[in-house]
Amino acid sequence: MNKLVDARDRRRLRWMAEEADDPVLRFRALRCLAEILDPNSAGLFLSHLCESPGELPTPIVRSAAEGIGRLLYRDGAPALRRLLRPNRPAAVQLAAARALANLDTDEEWEAIRTWARRADGKSHLIPSPSDDVEASRSDPQGTAPTMWVLEALYADKNPTWWNRKATHWLKNTDSRPRLSSEKGADRIVAQEHRYALENHEVDDETFRRRALHLGMLARDRDFPFLVAMLEKEANPDRRRSLASSIGLTADPRGIPLLEAWLSEVPLDEEQIAVDIALAAGRLAWPQLSGPLASFRSRHPSTRVRQTVAWALGECGGEQAVRALLESVRKPDGPLPEEEFTWTCQALLRCGNRGREAIRGGLTIARAGGGERDRLQRLAEATGLR
Repeated sequence: MNKLVDARDRRRLRWMAEEADDPVLRFRALRCLAEILDPNSAGLFLSHLCESPGELPTPIVRSAAEGIGRLLYRDGAPALRRLLRPNRPAAVQLAAARALANLDTDEEWEAIRTWARRADGKSHLIPSPSDDVEASRSDPQGTAPTMWVLEALYADKNPTWWNRKATHWLKNTDSRPRLSSEKGADRIVAQEHRYALENHEVDDETFRRRALHLGMLARDRDFPFLVAMLEKEANPDRRRSLASSIGLTADPRGIPLLEAWLSEVPLDEEQIAVDIALAAGRLAWPQLSGPLASFRSRHPSTRVRQTVAWALGECGGEQAVRALLESVRKPDGPLPEEEFTWTCQALLRCGNRGREAIRGGLTIARAGGGERDRLQRLAEATGLR
C-alpha cells in the first residue's frame, strides 16, 4: 500500500478500494485516495455517501466524506449536508461538517451553523468531549461542535484560537467565520506531531494533545506509528492518550487491539473503561459490536454503560442493534434516564436497522412484565410513534 501511494498509482488504488476482498485493504485504499487527492475518485466517494444509513461501516462513510472535502468537490455538498442528520453516527456527522467547511461557501457554513446548534443541544454527539477540545466557554450554543470542526482543519492552532473563532462567528451574523484560507496542511502538522511525540520531552498534557490530534488527522501511515509508541510507552496516562488516538484513526487494523482491551479492563477502573469504550466507538467497526455488548453486560457503572451504548451506535450492525434493544427489553427494571437517552440515540444512529428493530420489537412485545411499556417509551423517544 505504501509503495502504491509513493508511486501515486491512483488506478490500482481505486481498483483496491472497489474490488479488494480484504476490508482492511479496501478501507486503506479509500483513505489513501483521499490523501493523495485523486480527482477521479470523486464518484467513488460520492457513491458511498449515497448509501442508505447503516448500510456501510461508519469508517467507510467517514473516509468518503473526508475525500469529498479534500477534493473540494462541490457537487458532493448535498450528500454531505444529508450526513449532518441526527440519524447518522457522530463520526460521520463530524466528517461531513469538516468537509463542508473545506468547501467554504456561505451555504455550507449555514448548514454547519444549524448542525452545530442542534448537536450541542440535548442530543449530544459524544458522551464526553473532554479529550477533543479545551473550551474556555460553552456559549453560545454550538460552540463545542464548531470547535470540533476547526480543530481538525486548523490542527496547527490551539484551543484558544478555535474557541475565539467559533464564539465570534456564532454570536454575529457573518455568513462564515473569519478564517485564513491557509488551512493547516495535514502532512506537515502530522510530521510535527510525530516528531514531538517521539523525540522531545513534553509534559503529559502536551503529549495528550499531540497524540489526539495525530489520531484525529487520520492519516494512513500514522496508525503503525501510534501502535509502536504504545508498545514502548510505560506512563499509564500517556498509554490512555495513545489508545484514544488509535480509536480516532478509525483504522480497522486496530480492531484486535480494542477487542483485547475490552476483555482486559478491570471492572473497578471506571475511567479506563470509559476511555476504552470511547476508543472502540471511535474506531467504529461493526466487528467491535459483540465485544462491546459483552463488556456492557458485565459492567456495573452507569457512566461506562452509557458510553458503551453510544459506542454501539457508532459501530452499528445487527449485533449492536440487538444488544441495544435487549437492554431496553430486559425485565430487571428500566434503564437510568441518561443511559436510556444514549440507547435511544444509538439505535437511531444504527440507521434503518435500528428503526426497523424498534418497530419490530414493539409489534412482538409481551404485555406482561412491562416489556411493551418499555418499548412503547422507546418508540416515543425516538419519534417512531
